[in-house]
Amino acid sequence: MNIEYYFLNDRQKAIISLLVKEVATADGKVSNHEGKYFTLLDRVLASQEILHEDPFNLVSTEFTTAEHKFCLITTLLTTAFIDNFAHPNEIRFIKEIVSQLNISEEKLKQMLFWSQRQAIQISEALEFKL
Repeated sequence: MNIEYYFLNDRQKAIISLLVKEVATADGKVSNHEGKYFTLLDRVLASQEILHEDPFNLVSTEFTTAEHKFCLITTLLTTAFIDNFAHPNEIRFIKEIVSQLNISEEKLKQMLFWSQRQAIQISEALEFKL
């Protein structure tokens, strides 16, 4: 999990939570792992903030630091990879978010690899049995 979650304000948490829902449903279904990951994120990102704006339009003004951008993008990418398959609709949506944040291709690639590893670890933890 991103330690940055604990440094987000309520508005940022609400935005990420809504964008995660968009990614999780972009392929038309929510897998078992996506559902469990989504439940976990709901608890971590609990917020009293009620958004009246489209969260997509708030990204560039609310996520301005490197830490906030990293948290947002890696959370969305991990959501896409949590079911071991990043659907083209999920990736397309995330690319639209990335385009607002002025992130270099090299940094995006690093976040992509980080998110893939994170998704694998979370999936393994969800499947672990004693």
